[in-house]
This record gives sequence, C-alpha cells and structure tokens, in this order.
Amino acid sequence: MNSLKGRLLIAAILVLAAFIIFTGLALERAFHRGAEQAVQDRLQGLIYAILGATEVESDGRVRVALGDLPDERLLLPDSGLYAAILSPDGESLWRSPSLFSSLPDIAAPGVGEWRFERAERQDEWPLFVLAFGVRWALNDEEHRRFTFLALEDTKGFEHQLRDFRGTLFGWLIAAAILLLLTQLLVLRWGLSPLRKFARELRAIEAGQKEQLEGRHHDELRPLANALNALLRSERSRQTRYRNALADLAHSLKTPLAVLRGLADRAPAAEEDTARLSEQVARMDQIVEYQLKRAAAVGSQTLMRQIELRPVVDKILRALKKVYHHKSIDYTINIPLTLRVRVDEGDLMEVLGNLLDNAAKCCHKHVKVTASLDGRSVQWLVDDDGLGFPPEQREAVLERGVRLDTRREGQGIGLSVVAEIMRAYGGTIRLDESPLGGARVALVWPV
Repeated sequence: MNSLKGRLLIAAILVLAAFIIFTGLALERAFHRGAEQAVQDRLQGLIYAILGATEVESDGRVRVALGDLPDERLLLPDSGLYAAILSPDGESLWRSPSLFSSLPDIAAPGVGEWRFERAERQDEWPLFVLAFGVRWALNDEEHRRFTFLALEDTKGFEHQLRDFRGTLFGWLIAAAILLLLTQLLVLRWGLSPLRKFARELRAIEAGQKEQLEGRHHDELRPLANALNALLRSERSRQTRYRNALADLAHSLKTPLAVLRGLADRAPAAEEDTARLSEQVARMDQIVEYQLKRAAAVGSQTLMRQIELRPVVDKILRALKKVYHHKSIDYTINIPLTLRVRVDEGDLMEVLGNLLDNAAKCCHKHVKVTASLDGRSVQWLVDDDGLGFPPEQREAVLERGVRLDTRREGQGIGLSVVAEIMRAYGGTIRLDESPLGGARVALVWPV
C-alpha cells in the first residue's frame, strides 16, 4: 500500500482490534472468576445457615428445621438450589425438598475443609458444588462425621456471563468505532502538512511556483530546503547550458566567417594559411572553454560529500610524472577526514587546473592547504614561482588571459575554476604567497 494514511489506518485498526480482543478476554476472565467466587461465597453462607438449622439425634439421625432455611428455593422442587447432608460413606442423610435427582460424585473433604467444583450432568445444567467436612460431637466421647453439600445449577451464572459478555463487547466495539473516527481526524490533522507539501510540489510541476514557500514543520523543513536548493541548482544549470551554448554560437560566428572567406579564395597564400591556423586555434579555445563551463554541475544539497585528500593525492601522482624533470617538492596539509559536498568531476577540474598551474609556474615548491572554517572549507594553493602581478589578478580570471605566453595553454584554466566556484556559491581570490610566488585561495561552502 502506497498511501501513508492507509498504512497508518490499517496499523491503527490492527492494534485497536488486538487491544479490544485482549482487553475483552481479560475482563471476561476477571468477571468469570469474580462471579464464581460470588457463587462460592453464597453457597458457603447457605451451608453455615444449614449448620445452624441442623440437629443430630443420639441415634445419628439428622433433622433440619426447614423453617430456618435462608432461601425459599430450597423448598421448591427443582428450583436450581439444593442442599444435602451425607454420611462418611456417601449415604444421603438429608436432602432439601428441592432435590429430586441423584447427587454428583464428589470426594468428601476433610474435617473443616472446603471443596468447590463444577459437576457436569447429562441433559441438564451443570452444577456448582460446595462441600464442607464436619465432625459433630454427640457427647464427650462420641463423634460423627458429616459432609454438608450446597449445590446450585449454572443456568443463572451462564445467563449473567452472557449478558456481561454482550454488554462488554458492545461497549468495546462502540469505543473502537469512536476511537477509529478520532484516529481518522487525528491522521487528517497530522498529515495536513504533507498534503500541503504535495500541493506545493504539484504547483511547482504545473509552473505556478518556482520553489516551496511558507513555513514548514520541523520534520519537513530540511526536506523543503533540500528540494529548494535542488530546484535552484537545476534552474542554474539550465541557464548555464543555455548561456554557454549561446556564447559558443555567438563566439564562433566571426571565426567561421573568416574561414568561409578564406575557403572561397584559391589558391591559399602563405599569409592566408597563417590566418586560417590562427582562427582554427581560436575556435578550439572557445569550444573548450564553453564546454567546460556547461559541464560544471554546480551546487546540490543532496550531493554526497567527497574526501579531499585522496583527490589531491591522485592529481599529484599524475603531476609528478608530467613535471618529473623539475623535482618539485609538494607539501600537503589536508586533514584525512575533511570532506566537501561537490561533484567529483567539478572537484577534479578545479584542483587539476590549480595544481597544474602551480606545478607549471613554480621553481621547486608547491604547497596545498585545506581546513574547515565554520560552514566553509578554505583551500590554499601556493607556489614559489613568479606570482601574479597585482594589477592583473582580476583579469587573469577571465577567459583567454594568460600571464605567461611562453608555456603551452589557452588561458582558460583559472576562468573555468572561477566559473565552477560561482556555480557552487564559493569565491576565488588571487594573492601573493608566503613562498614568494602565487597563492590561489578558495572558499567552498560545505
């Protein structure tokens, strides 16, 4: 089942049903024990009354004053309440006028002991039987043993139990229905923030809203913030793609026009060949820059965090092979546990460009430092090369601007880094390094 409300409702119904069943059985069992105890107490009082109305003659005959019996049902035939007095061998010495049927077999209790049990009868209601053992003193030397019995059929008890069971489960079912209705209202009220959340998402899908708005509950606020960040990132990415492609198309117009003009001229002169090569190189530079801009993923809150140190080590292993002739001394000060939320491709692009530039421009030493500062990661890449002239530090972040034209390159590395940093909401700053060369400082939000 995909509905949260349905799942919660089914769970509530199952829990409530189990509660009602177990509660009903427990209450019924408790009532059953209480009712049986009440029957036993009533029969015990009856035996005490019969003891008080009984006289034993010297010859052992038993007489009971019927007028002293406490319950008139003992005088009515087959009334459901019976009494008897038995000898030690089970012979009936006295029976109440209400008892006509045979007595059930019951073990005689010891003197002063009580025995309460339920006796089954064929084709008749079962009987509750209470037996009490008595030693009756005829004189100082002679005693007689008797067993006093009080019996009551279970008809009234079963009717009482059935009425209680019906009333109990009737009220429990009524309470269950009331609780389920209450649960529905509670679910409707409790899930209303989710319904509002879903309506806002549908409005965004329909183009009526750009992001989730208003105040959200504590449990939904992180999700709302993450979705809003994801939506902003997606819109930013689409805008970058459109702008990059538009810039690419616009930038290629002039070189293509020159190439088209040169292609119309034949045969090609040496001067034209040089111009053609220049324009082809320019086109290659433009295409590479714009594609790198479009490839930058940008910040996403739901993106996994990546450890910095392994990425730096991987890049430096490659650079050591490329610049092995310079014997560069690399110093790395990055905690092993430091992580940043970034696309791995963007991270490789940023660090690759910065470390490649540092290795290319340094004399002998490159230092990489990273640390967590509040809600951002501070990166520093230092070298001991010539550094950045103060008046050209801003310009070098623009596409195609190179300070050193003697080395290979198209002047787009730092501009791509700046573009990626802007996409993630970070900053880049060029400065003078304590090593005497250039320092590139990045601030990357975590």
